[in-house]
Amino acid sequence: LNIWVGRNAIFYERQLGELEQVMQLPRNHRVTAARWDGRYAWIADPYEGVHLLDAAGDLVATFNKETGLPVGTWTILVQPLGQGRAIAAGTNSRDQRSWITELWLDEQGRPCVKLIHAAIKKSGWENRREQKSDPEATCRYAWLWLWDRGKAGRYLIVGRESAYLPLAVDLDTHKVTTVGPPPMSRGVVNPFWGWDQRWYSFHAVTGANDEPTNLFLAAGTYGVALYEAGDQTVGPSMTFKKIDQWSSRDSLDMGNVEDGRLIPQPDGSVIFAGSGGGGWGRIRIDLADSERRFTGQSLFPARLRGFSSSSVAPATGHGNVIWNMTGRYEMKVMRVKLPAPTDKTHGP
Repeated sequence: LNIWVGRNAIFYERQLGELEQVMQLPRNHRVTAARWDGRYAWIADPYEGVHLLDAAGDLVATFNKETGLPVGTWTILVQPLGQGRAIAAGTNSRDQRSWITELWLDEQGRPCVKLIHAAIKKSGWENRREQKSDPEATCRYAWLWLWDRGKAGRYLIVGRESAYLPLAVDLDTHKVTTVGPPPMSRGVVNPFWGWDQRWYSFHAVTGANDEPTNLFLAAGTYGVALYEAGDQTVGPSMTFKKIDQWSSRDSLDMGNVEDGRLIPQPDGSVIFAGSGGGGWGRIRIDLADSERRFTGQSLFPARLRGFSSSSVAPATGHGNVIWNMTGRYEMKVMRVKLPAPTDKTHGP
């Protein structure tokens, strides 16, 4: 099942090339997240809440103000945790107060909401540095990343805009902390904050039998980097080591990609898709390599213009696709034919 998202409409593609509209939101509403958990589609509308659709496209439930979910927000992000269970994070459009909730269906199929975290401290110019490390400081949430660390636990990393440190939600205890050392700590590596770059997309590197490792890829302003996390509990004291980086300054010339996205592929590689006129690349990591440097292959250094990296995804039967709204009710979709893999690596 492929789910196609317009500005305020949802389409299912059950058979290749045949789209069926299953939801139409009011004209002034918009979809800020659409995720599939294997049984339900989670559709976020900041004005109404989060809608739950089944595989037939029927509305199962709506998490809204009546069920305890804050609405009237700037955006709502959703991360499924399993069938019928998810985390939702949103930001209020007026004062940027933010919240994180857990959503699920009870045994009778009724929507349930539990507030995990609320950020209510208004930001100001006073103590600006301390505010960026404060979990309760108000700011806009930008992205979610489900980080499975195996025996060390599962965490939801919540990105915050304006160089605020991301939040880490322990999915077992619901404890919320910031991640890594505070901003502006010179000489300290933090993959979630940097002096000259921002990371927007992450991918955990797994070993044999999909066993979790401490390695992960981060894509952002100037390209993609490979990091190794320390063994500490995820939180402010966690340490990181940058192992390798492939950027626009390297010989493959990725261009200024602005915000890149990482897309796992069936063959184990990861595609780096850059927007803003930037290029694309294929990345492979050999865990047997003692240096653990990754192999990077430039795919489209000539740039794919007019498309955002947020509109790139693998689609069943299509491979990798990119799409863009060309009108209020029109969508342009392109299949991406990837060049064959090569042994060329990045760097000098």
